[in-house]
Amino acid sequence: MRGRRRATAGLAVLLIAGCGSSSSDTADFGARATHACADARSAADAAPEQTPDLLAGAAAQLKDLAAPPSQRAAASALVTALDRQRQASAQLSRELQSASPDRARVARLQAAVVGERRSIQASASALGARGCDAITATLLRRARTAASTPAAAAPMTRAAYRRLLQQATGDVARSTRAIQAATAAGTLRSDMLTGYADGLGRIADRLASVTPPADAADAHDALVEGVRGLRTTMATAARQLHAGHTTRGLQTVQRFSTSATAKALVAAGAELRRHHYLE
Repeated sequence: MRGRRRATAGLAVLLIAGCGSSSSDTADFGARATHACADARSAADAAPEQTPDLLAGAAAQLKDLAAPPSQRAAASALVTALDRQRQASAQLSRELQSASPDRARVARLQAAVVGERRSIQASASALGARGCDAITATLLRRARTAASTPAAAAPMTRAAYRRLLQQATGDVARSTRAIQAATAAGTLRSDMLTGYADGLGRIADRLASVTPPADAADAHDALVEGVRGLRTTMATAARQLHAGHTTRGLQTVQRFSTSATAKALVAAGAELRRHHYLE
């Protein structure tokens, strides 16, 4: 069946792991802060919908670093600015993932995120940290596209939407079975997960490009978010396998089935079946 997937804050912790602990040296603090922000930026580029969680993870990591006394005020300002950016990005991300993003609202929220980027850049520069203002870069590119895209088309007919879901769920089911078989056989490779994640991303983008019937709107949004979350989880596992962290990668794959994202996807599927869009 289609779905059961989504990834969130746990990813942020995973991405920023290994950034190191505290240091009283000014240059070292700036380097650690730069590393934390770079990891968050890389992950946000791959999964823009996870940007708010990644900002929260970066802020938490920076808060745990011990800034030199002369830089504590700037470090505190940076953490505060990242938290404000998280809130602004969360609103923007939710609007972009809705079935019919409002272009005027997207533009307003985009401006708020850009404004916070300037605050982040100023605080980071005082610390010798770089790139912290760029965590939202890909999310903002999506926002610019949405703000310039013509208004959403009329909702799909029930029959057309049902056909779309049947095709999408069939594609997900086939590729998921292949990954499950390879996992059970002990032959799972990073390139297989990368291909799986890329396919999920294409399916999510296809679903996000349509306007569903009104009675399917909420479940549709949850479905899109869930498939994107699954894509993020599988991309993370692929990177872990590629880096030689086989056990961690397999655990990432296996844990998904009990995650909140998987449960949300199951609920979305049940709602779509209740309205007879899925069998």
